[in-house]
Parts: sequence; C-alpha cells; structure tokens
Amino acid sequence: FSGKIARGKTVVLVRFLQVVGNRSVGRNYAIATAVHDWIAITDAGCLPHPSWLAELLIAKTHTDNLVIAGYYDAVVRTDFEEAMVPYVLVMPDKVDPHNFLPATRSMMLHKSIWERAGGFDERLSDNEDYAFAKTIARLTPISFTKAAIVSWIPRQTICQFFNMLYRFARGDMQAGIVRPKVLLIFLRYLLIIPLILLLLLAHTSLTVSIIVLALLATVYALWAIAKNYRYVPHGWYWLPVLQFTADAAVMSGSIAGVLRRGTYIKKS
Repeated sequence: FSGKIARGKTVVLVRFLQVVGNRSVGRNYAIATAVHDWIAITDAGCLPHPSWLAELLIAKTHTDNLVIAGYYDAVVRTDFEEAMVPYVLVMPDKVDPHNFLPATRSMMLHKSIWERAGGFDERLSDNEDYAFAKTIARLTPISFTKAAIVSWIPRQTICQFFNMLYRFARGDMQAGIVRPKVLLIFLRYLLIIPLILLLLLAHTSLTVSIIVLALLATVYALWAIAKNYRYVPHGWYWLPVLQFTADAAVMSGSIAGVLRRGTYIKKS
C-alpha cells in the first residue's frame, strides 16, 4: 500500500495482491508492483499505530537516507506473552539508533535501494528480512525513528514460540549469518560436556552428579529471571521455561540451517 499526508491526516490506499511463493517472493512482488518510489512495510501479525505511516514520512523529510527503520512494541494479554517479548523484540533501553537494523515489522525504503540489494532473497523462507537488512546496511546509511511504531502480537503457546525461534535460527544459518549470541548459547551447553565427563571420570555418585547439574540449571534459571525481570514484572516465572525453550529452538534451528545450506547455495 502507499500513503500521503493530507490536511494533517494520513491517507492510506490499500491494494491486495496474491502470488504463489514464500514471504520473500511475496514481498518482492508487492514492491515491484508498487507505483510509488517510497515503500512502507509491515508484517502480518502486527498492528500499526495510527501515526505509524505519518511518522515514517516525517522521518523521511529530515534525512536524505533511503531507508527508515521504525520501531515496535507488543500487545500482551497474558503473563506468558509478556515473558516472550524480550526474547523476540529489541527492548527500548537496548536500542542503538545508530546501528538499529530495520525489520519488516516497521520500515520504509526507496525502491531504488531495494533494486540495488537485489530484493529479498527468494531462496530464504525464514528470517529473510534480517538477511535483507544486513545487505542494505552495507549499501546505504539507515535512519531510525522510535516514533513509527507497530505492535507485534506474540505467539500464544510454547510450541509456537519454539517454532518461531527455530525458523529464525534456521533462516540465519541458511543465509550464512552467525550471530554472536547463538555462538554463546552453543558454548554454554558445550561447557557442560567436560563437566559431565569429569564427574564420570571421578566416579562421582549418580546422586551427587544430579545435584551438581540441578544446581547449574537453577543458577541458569535465576539468571534468566534476573536479566529480564525489569521487562516482565508479571510473567517473570515463565522466563526460565522460555530460556531453555529458546536455547533448544536456536540450537536445533541452527543445525537444521547448516544442513540445508547446501541446498541454499545450489539455488544461487
């Protein structure tokens, strides 16, 4: 869709398109079909604030940059959904406006930069917008506006949460993107292997071994609460469950992405 400011209000013209393919195919088709040079993008499962498009357009008037990154919050209805937010969104106090990569939840770009980037990678079905953001960040400066907000609707079950992070991690690895946080997750669990071997070599009793591992798990669970409690005052008790779930999703998704990378490369 496209929009303009008219008498202090945002006028939005909506046209629905349909094409067979993954999200990258759909995004590229919509942008290629658009008749305007500036393209505003948001995702299904997001609710733009009433001033969202106006704020993107205002930000555009204050810069010559070809990409405007907006921001996002979450619509939480349960304690579980509240606890999920810091695992998915960039929290306000962690925003670096000079290095904030745009997400398709909330962004606007000039069609020319989309063309220079080669569009969204149609080999990617998962986390394609992060790969696209990394590409355009190498091509052009990016402006950030915290006022252009869309509200993300969290997943409602732990299985949906797992699947979401699994797909994100798989998509990153398929695209050859290795995030430092992912390496740290693998490192945490790899460090447990020498400890288990040490307990076995020392002929430690099963009871003592279980106690040691349980203490480590408890410390890790308390750390999950401590690092995110300020964001999750009501659903904090979900944080340890989501931490272990997120770890499992990221590691298994990353492994799956590495295994599928051969297919990704062949398509290039």
